[in-house]
Amino acid sequence: MTVPGHLEPGTWIAYSLAVIASWVRGYLTSGCAAETLLLALGPPNHWTVPKYTLIAILNTAWGLAATSWLFHTIFTVVCWPLVLATCALQYAVVSSFTRGRLRRLWKDAHFTRDRVAIFGIPTLRLDTGIAGLVTLRGITISLLDMVIELHGVEICE
Repeated sequence: MTVPGHLEPGTWIAYSLAVIASWVRGYLTSGCAAETLLLALGPPNHWTVPKYTLIAILNTAWGLAATSWLFHTIFTVVCWPLVLATCALQYAVVSSFTRGRLRRLWKDAHFTRDRVAIFGIPTLRLDTGIAGLVTLRGITISLLDMVIELHGVEICE
């Protein structure tokens, strides 16, 4: 029995499934689901923030980004490299594979654990009002702590 002006229950169910399927497709393609699984099922992290707090922040950011196609696109562009970085930082197999490929690509860099050391870089000339030349012998970048160290800084006149 159909009441005029109202939809049948089957129509509501079909509409609800279409909305849920669209929501799930957006969640999977954004990379948020992959990052959530990597954080939840991966080894314990070494950061000061607990992993479930990171997962809550990530999913809240996706929930906000899902309100607009532009924000969703920006979130997707940011999230997939984050998935790759999480894989490289958490799993030894992926980390050693990545280091091996990067060694071939960039022969002047040295990779140890979460650090990248670059030596033999060209001279950097800074114009800060001092007469002379500033040289750097090397740079070490720690990916886990997000710290950049400068080695062999010399100021020549």
